[in-house]
Amino acid sequence: MRWASSLVNGFMLDHPDAPSGYPEINNATRPLRAAAAAAGDTGRMSLFAGEGFRAATTRPAAEVVAHLCPAG
Repeated sequence: MRWASSLVNGFMLDHPDAPSGYPEINNATRPLRAAAAAAGDTGRMSLFAGEGFRAATTRPAAEVVAHLCPAG
């Protein structure tokens, strides 16, 4: 088991006492995430982050896309 890391959104705020073990929490919340995805409700989806989430920076989406997909 590893500790689950997640971005904070409505899902995380609504479930503060949820177990923090990964992948167990991912498996346990599968029906909730599927229902949120089917409804197009991204605020109710869990946003589990990988090990490198701390390296993320706050940048405009256009900059991120340009960095990932340089022209030319």
